[in-house]
Amino acid sequence: MVPPVPLRRALAWSLASALVAGCGPTFKQLRKELEQGAPGAYVPGVPFVRQAHNRCGPAALASIAAFYELPLTQDQIARETFLPSIGGTLTIDLQAFAHAHGLWCHSGSGEARDVRAWLGRGLPVVALIRLGALHGHKLHYVVLTGYHAGRDCFIAHTGYLPNRPMAGGDFERQFRSAGGWFLVACPPERVSWPLSAAGHNDLGLLFERAGKLDRARAEYERAIAAEPETPLFHFNLGNVLVQLGDRAGAERAYRDAIRRRPAYADAHNNLANLLLEQGRRHEAHKAALRAIAIDGPRIAYYYDTLGRALLALENHAAAAAAFRRAVELAGKDASVASEAQLGLIEALVAAGARGEAAAEKQRLLATTADPALRRKADALVK
Repeated sequence: MVPPVPLRRALAWSLASALVAGCGPTFKQLRKELEQGAPGAYVPGVPFVRQAHNRCGPAALASIAAFYELPLTQDQIARETFLPSIGGTLTIDLQAFAHAHGLWCHSGSGEARDVRAWLGRGLPVVALIRLGALHGHKLHYVVLTGYHAGRDCFIAHTGYLPNRPMAGGDFERQFRSAGGWFLVACPPERVSWPLSAAGHNDLGLLFERAGKLDRARAEYERAIAAEPETPLFHFNLGNVLVQLGDRAGAERAYRDAIRRRPAYADAHNNLANLLLEQGRRHEAHKAALRAIAIDGPRIAYYYDTLGRALLALENHAAAAAAFRRAVELAGKDASVASEAQLGLIEALVAAGARGEAAAEKQRLLATTADPALRRKADALVK
């Protein structure tokens, strides 16, 4: 039964009260003392987002996003992360959403001292706590904006009230009871602390996705310097060097990846594409065949690359067969299927099979509304 409005408001206030009990000083007192040099940290300017019903997770992440001036609302986050079956948002989905929208993320199980360390770096922290018996021991997300070591208090946006003091002992107990999960999310440009090799690689991926290729290259190079034998780091460096126009550097990076992992299908495939761009058709053909021989989840891409190598070698019938195989293997992956269909049309036209090419064009046009693809198809078959 849904409680009447006055009771619902009373429950909300009860929850807010539960989250602030046990810490005597007010937020204004804590902030003033921190500004005067008391031990601790406060992150100013973290917007408060009042949570909708059961939307504490989306509200918490929306608060973090607003702090970094990112246009992500509570409703938008909830649409992608809220699970009606559990009446809430999973921690893994909250982090995945943040990462998908370009934020560097660190999460996992920790202790209150870890939270204090991140606050000390000037970063707000999302923490999961377990409420008391009065609230059914429910899990609840809060945004921590500061702590006062001298008074053993944390400062938190509770979802109902902004910047509320929480007694340190109460927070630590509720935090541990919920598994000690916390999330730090920030734009990659804010990262200035030591990272592992994998951390530099992940940061590079964020920069690459944002189009900041020089910064991506620098992070991949740092990853390689820390762990030179990890093939993935060389592969990612090769990808960004291709985009930067450094073909020689990209080729070295792909070959370094392959030297460390000979059965690296993606590296053979991307090397084949790079060689094709340089007109090295026979080498590209060999690399594409090697990728296909290794196999893998992106096999459709490898056949598409093989088709383009065969086109360059003017083996039009074999190219058409490779493109047909790519379309078949692509399944519901519309991007690779469409590109392979374009390659198939081109191969059929080159082989003089214009009737078949026209039929393939009609099949492609029936499955895509992309104007760029339609223009390419029209250019191949008038």
